[in-house]
Formats: sequence, structure tokens, C-alpha cells
Amino acid sequence: MDLIKFIEKKWGRNAVLKFNSQLEFFLKIIEDMPEAFPAINKRMKWRRCVITKRTVLFYKIQDKTIILSAIYDTRMDPDSILNS
Repeated sequence: MDLIKFIEKKWGRNAVLKFNSQLEFFLKIIEDMPEAFPAINKRMKWRRCVITKRTVLFYKIQDKTIILSAIYDTRMDPDSILNS
């Protein structure tokens, strides 16, 4: 199920708006300062940005490009996301 649809079904439209606002805030930080968030896998250059207590964004910097990989539930095993 799409994350936004899941949030809306579980918590309503206001929760979707709040999540989108938080996501946009952190994406702007990543755009302005790509190395602001901690590297979690130095070999593969993955970084982790905590959006909410339960959602994390994985991304990496390649040359001058920021590659967004996944937004996932923190209760999942991060290796399952990064190695797929």
C-alpha cells in the first residue's frame, strides 16, 4: 500500500499534511547540506534522515547528485532496504 494512502487511512488527512510538511522540510535540508545527516554505510555511502519517530529516509550522494532510496518504517531491518 502506498505510504500516503496508509497514513490517510490510519490517521486521516491532517496526518498526511503533517507528514508531507516534515518530508519537505528534511528534503530541503538534504538539498542544501547533503552531508548533514549521518552516514550509516560508509562503503556504499548511504545516509539516514529521521523524518518521524517511525519513518526514515535513506539517501546517498553520488558526485553532485542526491539519490533518494527509500522511506521506510523504523521497525524494519534497514539492511533489507539498503541491499535490495
